[in-house]
Amino acid sequence: MEQPAQKTTVDKVRNATLAALLCADSYGVKVLAIPGMGTGVGGVSMGSAADDSWSKPWRNYETGQQCVKIILIDRDPTMVQAFRDALLAERA
Repeated sequence: MEQPAQKTTVDKVRNATLAALLCADSYGVKVLAIPGMGTGVGGVSMGSAADDSWSKPWRNYETGQQCVKIILIDRDPTMVQAFRDALLAERA
């Protein structure tokens, strides 16, 4: 989001996810928790956040790779299930 509480897009959430991974990597972070970004006031659907904004940045995450554990987390059980569904689809 360019401003707080503003609508956003899947592309922006995808870029933010990749930026978070690269930033964590640059600081030597070993474990990183990532929520379903953009799914609240941002207006991105939970399925899109899980499918597009998570799986695509992960495939592009190659620089350094200091982060050895990434935890997908959210307080909304629907988002947690969307993460599970996206990860299972990725494995299939």
